Amino acid sequence: MYQTIECTIKERVGYITLNRSENGNALNELLIAELKHAILLAEQTPEVKILILNAKGNVFSEGIDMNELKKVQNESLERNFEYFVEIGELYKMIYRASKIYIAQIEGNAFSIGLGLANVCDFAFSVPEAQFAFNEVKIGLVPSVISYFLLRKIGEMRTKELLLAGNTISAQQAIDYQLLNKLVPKNEIQQYVFDFATQLAQQNSDSALALSKKLIADMQLFPIDEGVAFSAKMSAYNSASEDAKLGVAKFLNQ
Repeated sequence: MYQTIECTIKERVGYITLNRSENGNALNELLIAELKHAILLAEQTPEVKILILNAKGNVFSEGIDMNELKKVQNESLERNFEYFVEIGELYKMIYRASKIYIAQIEGNAFSIGLGLANVCDFAFSVPEAQFAFNEVKIGLVPSVISYFLLRKIGEMRTKELLLAGNTISAQQAIDYQLLNKLVPKNEIQQYVFDFATQLAQQNSDSALALSKKLIADMQLFPIDEGVAFSAKMSAYNSASEDAKLGVAKFLNQ
């Protein structure tokens, strides 16, 4: 079905695997389009609760496909705009998806490839991986990820990563709050799967989806509206079948 990704399901956990290892899993327009299609399909698949985003080969993603970008640069400003809008839409789809996304990083992640990992809800990496938003090194502006990075790690760290463009180690990425945990290469596949299945088995679908939405939307509101919004979400959730069953089970323990 796909040319640049592979999709599988195992025990309510879906895998979306980047499959352009011969090109360093660089994101081109086809890969972006296929990722967006797979995300939409996952949203419509009830048996999939958690998604793991990983990659074939020794690199998670080298970032943007430079050969394709060179061609786009020679086209109109409108065409350039459309090109980067698609990247932003991909990020937004993962960030606002009702399903939980986990990045399983087993190699270097740069530029928009690192951005892809960082719009996931969790990110686990091997200790050997290196990371960089290195666009400024070649005269590009890493603008598409900036909105999400500012939310995630704040202005000081975002400036350090985007303005310096330096490559950092996996341990530094932990310190910068880009990653949740480092896991040895021979353990990461099982670790991430166990983490995903635990989420799927122990937490309700609706509570996970609403909690993710709450975290994303809460940052948009002033305090009064934020409190009102959180109360509305809690009321909506408490009236759900998942919540009613959960409360009944707790009271009957």
